[in-house]
Amino acid sequence: MNQKIGQYQLLAPIASGGMAEVWFAQHMGVAGFARDVVVKRMHQRLSHDDDYVRMFLDEARLTATLQHPNIAQVIDLGRADDSWFIAMEFVDGPDLGRAVSQVIRQGKQVPVDLSSWVIARAASGLHYAHTKVDPMSGASLGLIHRDVSHANVLLSRHGDVKVIDFGIAQANQRHSVTQTGVVKGKPGYLSPEQIHGQPLSPRVDVFALGVVLWELLTGQVLFRQTEHLASMERTLDFVPPPPSSIRAEVSPDIDSIVLAALEKDPNQRIADAAQLSRLLDDCIRSQPHANRQAVSRWVRQQTSAIWPPKELRHVLMQRSQSLGDQIPGLVDAGQMSAEKSLSRRLPTEPRAGERTRRGGAGAVKRLYSSSSDVVTEPSGRPANRKWQNTASKDNLDRTLKPIVGRTETLRKLTSALAGDNRMLSLTGEAGVGKSRLAAAFALAAAPRFAAYGGSWRCALTSCENSEDICRVVASTLGLQLGDVTTAERSAESIAQALAGRGATFLWLDDAGKQRQSVADLVSKWLRASAKLWIVATSRRPLELRGECVVQVPPLSLVGDGDSDAAALLKVKIAEGGGNPDTLLSEKVRANHLLHDTAGLPMAIELAAARIVRDGKIETPDSIEQDPNPPLTTALQEAWNQLVHWEQSSLVHACMFSAGFDRESLGAVLQLRGFDDQFAAADEAIDNLSRCSLFTRMPGQDNRFAVHDNIRSWVVQHHLQAQALRQELDARHRGWAVELAERCDLALRGHNGHAARDKLTLEMDNLLAVYRRAVGIDDLVCLRLSVALGHYLLERGPLGLIDSMLNQALGANQDRSDALIARALTVQAEVKTRCGAPKQGLDAAQRALDISRALDDDYAQAVAWLRIGECHRRMDANSDAMRAAIHARELADTLEDITLETGAIHLFGCLYFDLNEKVPARRCFEASQAGAQRIGDHHLAARAQANLGCILADMGELDEAEQCFIAALDHEHLLGNRRGAALCTCYLALVAQERRDYERADRLFVQATRWLKEVGDQFRRAYVVGFQSWSLLEQGQWEQADELLSLTVAFFLDKGDRKLRVMHLAFHALCLMQMALADEADESLDIAEQELEESDDPTAHSVAKLMRLCCFGDQDPRVANAEAEALAPRPPQNKPRPSLAASSAEVRFALRLVERWGV
Repeated sequence: MNQKIGQYQLLAPIASGGMAEVWFAQHMGVAGFARDVVVKRMHQRLSHDDDYVRMFLDEARLTATLQHPNIAQVIDLGRADDSWFIAMEFVDGPDLGRAVSQVIRQGKQVPVDLSSWVIARAASGLHYAHTKVDPMSGASLGLIHRDVSHANVLLSRHGDVKVIDFGIAQANQRHSVTQTGVVKGKPGYLSPEQIHGQPLSPRVDVFALGVVLWELLTGQVLFRQTEHLASMERTLDFVPPPPSSIRAEVSPDIDSIVLAALEKDPNQRIADAAQLSRLLDDCIRSQPHANRQAVSRWVRQQTSAIWPPKELRHVLMQRSQSLGDQIPGLVDAGQMSAEKSLSRRLPTEPRAGERTRRGGAGAVKRLYSSSSDVVTEPSGRPANRKWQNTASKDNLDRTLKPIVGRTETLRKLTSALAGDNRMLSLTGEAGVGKSRLAAAFALAAAPRFAAYGGSWRCALTSCENSEDICRVVASTLGLQLGDVTTAERSAESIAQALAGRGATFLWLDDAGKQRQSVADLVSKWLRASAKLWIVATSRRPLELRGECVVQVPPLSLVGDGDSDAAALLKVKIAEGGGNPDTLLSEKVRANHLLHDTAGLPMAIELAAARIVRDGKIETPDSIEQDPNPPLTTALQEAWNQLVHWEQSSLVHACMFSAGFDRESLGAVLQLRGFDDQFAAADEAIDNLSRCSLFTRMPGQDNRFAVHDNIRSWVVQHHLQAQALRQELDARHRGWAVELAERCDLALRGHNGHAARDKLTLEMDNLLAVYRRAVGIDDLVCLRLSVALGHYLLERGPLGLIDSMLNQALGANQDRSDALIARALTVQAEVKTRCGAPKQGLDAAQRALDISRALDDDYAQAVAWLRIGECHRRMDANSDAMRAAIHARELADTLEDITLETGAIHLFGCLYFDLNEKVPARRCFEASQAGAQRIGDHHLAARAQANLGCILADMGELDEAEQCFIAALDHEHLLGNRRGAALCTCYLALVAQERRDYERADRLFVQATRWLKEVGDQFRRAYVVGFQSWSLLEQGQWEQADELLSLTVAFFLDKGDRKLRVMHLAFHALCLMQMALADEADESLDIAEQELEESDDPTAHSVAKLMRLCCFGDQDPRVANAEAEALAPRPPQNKPRPSLAASSAEVRFALRLVERWGV
């Protein structure tokens, strides 16, 4: 029975030790939020033992400060039922000791390069722990693990390596203290200095890693003995032989590293864990097993018998059988995307009107790319927010407010990062906002680097020389320079560290003061690491080879120096008794004042000038030393002197300082609870007009009274703003349309990921613009719905884009131009995916008519492709072939490779439908090559998946599997969970053919989860149907009956005839096994009624085979031959190949009845 502790539901025990027990659990949050975790709960008998409690709490506190990809993260610490517990990241895999033991039992060895890569990753995590500093004092934590062994290194099935159990770690800030003379750690992994009770250094962990690596390479025990004392004596006396003396394939380089790590004298040992990691990486670079994907494959293949443990396996199976949710939701009308399946079990893609295919078997060597999780979600689902939280791998400030008016500059930065540029410089005048812009850019880029070296801001403001710069960078990256004293050696140490960190983003803030020093260091670091990206903020470029310079211009101001803001500034200075000409020319010139504040509200700018004028900043040294000073100090001082409502009023009044457009106004206001941004501005302006902020009140410090000039100025500008409201709305709509159309053009290209990221960030704004434009600007609605069509087809609910297009086309029904033709082709694709190919055909035909009238060959070709796809999904293959020929002819005329590739892919699908495997294979190979050439990941994914289906059906299983994995990689690059779910389904079917039902079920569950998230009910039912077939093969009749009942009901309502017949026939077999002959007979009766209007030979054969075997008492092979003979011939009088040899569904049905009987 499930237990609950705090917010955690304990689901299955994983392990138990002398101090605590470990459970697999779920964190239950609000609104259905759930996250898989591990809960480590202290035994109640120890909960009143102060020493054990201190050790337990120390472990939680210490590990919580360690945020590194190779250290298991602590999520929570709590107490419930008089017992302490720690919630930790769930690592889906066994510890290294259990994994290696399993391999040895099978008479195998761990690959040398894989062993080295795993230890290198563990060393990377330990080095991070060794060099961790207190964020407040900057002092080293002095953390040493002291208990490194096989058992404390976890391997996840996704290729992650995680160090765990800092329970006895030594640290300066630890509350519990090891008693003198007490040796802590596992015998056999203790260093000589631990045994002698000498002072410890991080090198004790290096020694333990050396022991673990020696044992991994040799498959033998090094120091461990039956008695602890004997183990210690062997550690002190025994000289380890090189691993190559036991295993010849170990290289001399690996030998030397292992023996150097095992030196008895710590001074002769490898200096630190970072050096160990770097040396190992240098030896195994480019080796086939030295990567995350190889570890994932190895763990899945070699440890499936021991992981998950029995109790956890039961929990996961329960999830599998329940599909993670209630299936009746499948029949929600309006949420369907009805897509019939092809005529193979491994389908090109499920869709209405297609034949269902099941392909051959293939070993799942690798489930999919490292950025995804098929089975569980150990760290929670990816959040759908503008800035992904990568706090564990950066030091960026996430309190940054939205950037105003910098859309174009951010676009340039994003484009530069997406290209080959690894050195970017943001240049511009002081105070123009370079640092704030770099901060926003760094946050946007952080997810790209989160799994590798991270994103880091290095503040160089106080640096006076190269040594200072190296010190700041090393401290930011958590590197210890040790005894290194010269700048050259420091720079070299940093370069070596960067070379081993993977993809890393460095932001060098305020690099201009030591521009030449920064340039020299950056040049060296970029040469050392090919995976380092650097952004520097400086007034001038660093002038490096290959440097990409992005100029940050000042925000435009209305009237510039002659603006009302500048004139009013002069008036207020004069009223205060100062000379505006002298003050402005010598200290704060009005133009620079307004420009350098990077878009801050004018009233704050005026307040800053007042602070300077009134002498609140006694000696403006920065102004005297720098001819173009940033006014940050003055602005901050001015802001601090305002009370809350005054600050609010100033922020709302920003719309008058620089003529902001509507999106900038919305970004700055950050309103809460206002339906209309202008309504909020009205309120703020009213406050401002009643309480001026610019004239000192008599007898009071830093307070200001009402002034008539300010009131009249505000009222005047308020009226102007109201008059310009429609203009601002139109400008905002123009911005939205331009952004959407620009991203749509780039969406399928080589830099499509940048366009997708931009649309993801701005989607809420774009949809809001669409909603505001309805009934006001029909053309904007149409352009937005067309521009967002492909993005929403991949990521959004199909119902959303369908309703947008219907609404926009209805409002523009009198138009007949190229935009309408394009909208109709997008609508045709949407309708087809939503299970309405007839409506899609009507839309595509109308698009073709308009394109012909406009004499637009390109639009005609696109329309023909849509027409062909619609005919194909309606099983009108001859009409589809004619459409594909028309599209190919136009593509040849236009010499357009994109259209040609699409036409070739359509030919491949049609040949596949006709069971012409060889020409289908050639077409898919050609379309895949074309898609790669033009950078179209969407088409490349479809071609790879379809090619995989062909290869699986032809028995080329390894090649098919690689195609599915490649398709999955493309889908992940697209962020397309629909496509990723289908590829996961293909891999599940491969696992099922291999009789690896447990893995298959987990993959089916993951696929259904993704399809639920995107609201694709038809594909979800399709995957559930395949899962039910897996249960049939396992003989789990009741579970199969439950799923088949639901899918049959769904397909009777929404599916095509063939899908209905197939599921009814298989359900009949399930019912017969449950001794429900009447229900089975009824199911077959319904199937045979459906067949009266179908000429599909596969459906006929499967239904007839089940009828003959279930109620005719015939031998399955004889029944199959008779069923084949009775099946209708295909159209066009083509010779029908042997169904027993060509139809995967028939083969599967035959296998079931032969295996289970009836």
